[in-house]
Amino acid sequence: MTICRLAQEDMPDILALWKKQGDVLGIPFRNTINKLIDDGTFFCIRNNGRLIAMCGYKIMKRHPEIRITKLCVDEEYRNRGLAISLLQHIVLITSVLDLDAYAECKDGADNNNFYDKFGEMVSIKECKTMKIRRYKINKSAVEEYKEKNIK
Repeated sequence: MTICRLAQEDMPDILALWKKQGDVLGIPFRNTINKLIDDGTFFCIRNNGRLIAMCGYKIMKRHPEIRITKLCVDEEYRNRGLAISLLQHIVLITSVLDLDAYAECKDGADNNNFYDKFGEMVSIKECKTMKIRRYKINKSAVEEYKEKNIK
């Protein structure tokens, strides 16, 4: 399994994987996904052609930072290092930028434990229907994990 960029023709697979995760994630805005695809900042892992994991990033201009977004791993393939592989890929690509990386996720979601390993929760904000945790990604922790655990 290798990491590759997603393209517009992957949209049905992207939406199918996203929806498979249930209402925890909600339905993504297509224009956000289209922008990630057009910018070349949306990546995936496939198994025998099937989309099993995806993640993207945005470089925020107003408050310069890297925002990790749309991290999603098919439930059947969790705990196999796919999410960290995608996160490492993004950290490597953006390592030339002198910007901090952040991720946001729903308070109480499955990925809270993942981000607790590789980041520091810096805030919780209240939205209309949920609380959102904001994590500052520790890039050195991501790289150290790669060196120790991925052969």
